[in-house]
Amino acid sequence: MAAEAEAQSGGANAISYLNQVRERAFQNSSRNYPYNGESNLLEAIYRERRLELAGEGHRFFDLVRTGKAEEAFSAYNTAIDGENLSAEEKTLRKINYTSGKNEVFPIPLEEINLANANDTWGQNSGY
Repeated sequence: MAAEAEAQSGGANAISYLNQVRERAFQNSSRNYPYNGESNLLEAIYRERRLELAGEGHRFFDLVRTGKAEEAFSAYNTAIDGENLSAEEKTLRKINYTSGKNEVFPIPLEEINLANANDTWGQNSGY
């Protein structure tokens, strides 16, 4: 996260932070990221985060936060369409994502009622 924040703010430590993660993973510096100023450092950081945190439940939130959710889920659904599956299997495996709605979760009605906030908070859009 520090590497991403540095890269987005123009800080000079982004590569250092990225390579710290890689050095921990590979136990040496032989696989440090070879940044030459031409490639997209931010994309490399996103890729490294995806690899480092695989299986930990951060992917959805990273896609939403970076504005790539709709594109990623659309590509996934297109790939599912191309597979040799029954219509039912395709329906079960597809991701139903609605841009403008699924970036946030619904506020539990119990929380709205406890705070007596029906008028002030309301519900998140789309729910």
